[in-house]
Amino acid sequence: MRLSDIFLLIDDWDCTTIDGITYQASPLGLNSYQHQDWKIFLNRIPIDIDIFGVKALDRIPVDLSQISLIRIYTEPMIYAGQKTTGGVINIYTKSFKPGFKANFRTGFGNETGDPGPYFYADQSSPNIDKLGNIIAGGISNYKDSSYIGISYKREIGYPTDQAMFNRNNAIAGGYYPRQKLEAVCLEQARYYSDFFISNIFGISDFEDFYYLRQYGGEIPVKSRLVYFGSTGCIKYSYGRLIRYRFSYSANKPDYRNNSLNLDLNWKQETVRANIEADIGKGRATGIIGLWLNHFAVHSYYLPGENHITEATAYSALNFWFFKNLESNLGLIINFRKNESGFLARYKTLYQFSKNKFLSFVLSYDKTLPEESKSIWYWQKQGYSFLEENGVFYNITGNLKSSNKFTAKVTFGHGIPKRHELEIYAYFRSFSNIYCEGQFLVSDQYYSAPNNLIVNTDCSGQIVGVAVKEKIKLPNKIRIDFFVRYQQSLNNETLFEETWSSVPKFRLSTTIYWNQLENYSFSSRIRYQGKTKWVDYDNTDNAINGIHNVIGVDPFVSIDLTAQKYFNNRKIRTSFSIRNLLNNKIKYHPIGAQFDLSYFAQIEFLLN
Repeated sequence: MRLSDIFLLIDDWDCTTIDGITYQASPLGLNSYQHQDWKIFLNRIPIDIDIFGVKALDRIPVDLSQISLIRIYTEPMIYAGQKTTGGVINIYTKSFKPGFKANFRTGFGNETGDPGPYFYADQSSPNIDKLGNIIAGGISNYKDSSYIGISYKREIGYPTDQAMFNRNNAIAGGYYPRQKLEAVCLEQARYYSDFFISNIFGISDFEDFYYLRQYGGEIPVKSRLVYFGSTGCIKYSYGRLIRYRFSYSANKPDYRNNSLNLDLNWKQETVRANIEADIGKGRATGIIGLWLNHFAVHSYYLPGENHITEATAYSALNFWFFKNLESNLGLIINFRKNESGFLARYKTLYQFSKNKFLSFVLSYDKTLPEESKSIWYWQKQGYSFLEENGVFYNITGNLKSSNKFTAKVTFGHGIPKRHELEIYAYFRSFSNIYCEGQFLVSDQYYSAPNNLIVNTDCSGQIVGVAVKEKIKLPNKIRIDFFVRYQQSLNNETLFEETWSSVPKFRLSTTIYWNQLENYSFSSRIRYQGKTKWVDYDNTDNAINGIHNVIGVDPFVSIDLTAQKYFNNRKIRTSFSIRNLLNNKIKYHPIGAQFDLSYFAQIEFLLN
């Protein structure tokens, strides 16, 4: 239904949400509320949507109907010339589809036991569903090697968890708490015999209550994202390409009526420009490139530096020593005033036979403090912003570069069109990373922050093992299976406490059935182990508190989805049930409890 729902489908990412709309995510066992070391791309162009470290995926102006493919990567890598020590989400749009196309979709959903958005208001009635809370559509045309498309989406949601509603309503300044999104996107592409260019422009306006961990609870955020991305390539020799990429992202929070008196009068801009070329031939090929990244914050009250330019040079080479042995060596170095960081990565893939392979990945990363963007691009100025708004902090040591080492080994076995199996194990070591410690008080009406302690010399290690399996059965049945276990090793207290919020054990099974013409069915079973949140240690003593435990219990969730086409596949309907067992599903101590709910959608397609 929403783009952010993809987090419910990524098995090897640990995802946490307060409201079911904005998610914090962490690949390979990182803590999602302190170090979100993953990046988002749109057609392999970076898009920067961070506000207070929150990557609200729905703020991306592209509608679901305009998306053709989403690729997920879960390891340190150099992707499109950008360094990521966690993972990548890359969204591809449908700019390659020929002909004229138009679509319109609308959807609604609700918790089955929830009488509607006016339950806690004076206008309450026995049962009011949130009808029509998603409206979206778009048109596009591809003709004579030229493409143009435009899309629009509007989404509205309401908090249905009582404690979450009470907290949001207490700071909403008289307005009924809600999440609202409106976005428009324009895409243009042109294809020539030896040249290609694609541009995308979008604006999204988003109202929500962001969970700011250091603040102890939600804060009202009304923001506008303005984005422009451009990419292209030209052939220059023996089929080799020279590529360019450019992106501009502007995040502008605006005043939203509230009782906290938070000062959000600022604007954050990111400009990125890239040139990249293919190199090598035969058994040794690769790329070499350069990025220039400019970051700026326009604010009257932030002291110190408010803009900086960073240069990034990178290269990645592929070697085929033997027919069945491929190696990849990558190096990326980022420079800024008086500072530098880098990522070195080596991967080798050995193909035992047509159906078996073994791969190794080794990476070492020197990460600058700003790269996590947990509050602001300039980490210390971000802490100053918190202090301006009543959250005092104490930094022990100096914010400096951290070091991260990752080793991952994967064994794969498959039978074409029938069976795929991957077993992988990983080890990650962290040193000189900063960890935040804090005690928070929260009840169903109020969240209060306390002094923030920042330790800049934390270190620790984690190990994990996972199994992925895909089985194709007769009658067009496919079963996807995933299981993972991870554990921290002999870590410092603060490191251990920080990472205890990541579940050790995860399991999922997804079944797809597409035998019947114009029908498709799927079911998904998920299990997530217990997590511990020591920041909320003293919520046990919160007055009138209903979120009075520091642990989040394990849960089992069963989701069902059915899809039906009508009128020669020009009308598509879908109906989903989430949490069929109506278990108590929570991801965070003060987050919403997600009960049995349903979602329905109808989409009209014109091709």
